[in-house]
Amino acid sequence: MQPHPIQFVDLTVRDLARSVDFYRTHLDLVPLETTEPGQAWLSAGPGVLRLTEVGAAGVDSGWSPDDTSRGFRHVGFKVGDLDERAARLDDAGVRFHKRPKDVPGGVHITFFFDPDGALLEFVQGQLQYDRVLDQALVDAEHARPTPATPRFDHVAITVADPARAVQLYRDELGFGVAGQLVRADDPRGFEITYLHAGDSVLELFAYGIDTTAGPDTTQPGLLGFGSIGLTDDDPAGLTSRLVTAGAAAVGPDRVVDADGLVVSLQADR
Repeated sequence: MQPHPIQFVDLTVRDLARSVDFYRTHLDLVPLETTEPGQAWLSAGPGVLRLTEVGAAGVDSGWSPDDTSRGFRHVGFKVGDLDERAARLDDAGVRFHKRPKDVPGGVHITFFFDPDGALLEFVQGQLQYDRVLDQALVDAEHARPTPATPRFDHVAITVADPARAVQLYRDELGFGVAGQLVRADDPRGFEITYLHAGDSVLELFAYGIDTTAGPDTTQPGLLGFGSIGLTDDDPAGLTSRLVTAGAAAVGPDRVVDADGLVVSLQADR
């Protein structure tokens, strides 16, 4: 099956100009032309951030910092100069979730929030998997050059049943299962499974303890993360297949998976 890379990430913002300035200043993202009212599209390498303004009507998403809360966790960007960028974020008063640190897998990371509370990650270094499940996918990932500016890399979600999630995204959307990290030091039984589609990655967080329901991101007007976006030559047909495979339709071109991740579907251009 032809893989369906993540083409765009939807973010809902209260003040469009403020958010565009944030992403241009701190992530060097490049605005693209769009005729959609109240939207800004920002190029992030292999993906696009679509910002949609809701103004004063926007409400907090209810996102929890507890990673056992299902659904969206963060959007990740590859960088080659993490510490320098983190220092500039700090100087600008950007709110951090986790300061720069080295973590298992051989990468250097930091987490911070955008103006509307969406959690973002910078990642530096080549991830070393505890379990390699598809060497070709890992080799392709490691062959990508270190970006000069932040490059969209992944969206991370927490799932209740990783086998069920893998089946949906592998069998219906063509994502390949590259490998896993196993956090043996975590008493919660934390594992991350990495699904690759082209240059984009979906990270599945899973635990050996019960997870909790995350916020319902299908509600209109919620600030922060909204959906991942995919394209297909037959989005209606793909919607039907995803629903048959266990997702729920939340509109003619959107579905939500069993863990609360919204997927927007558009026709190929």
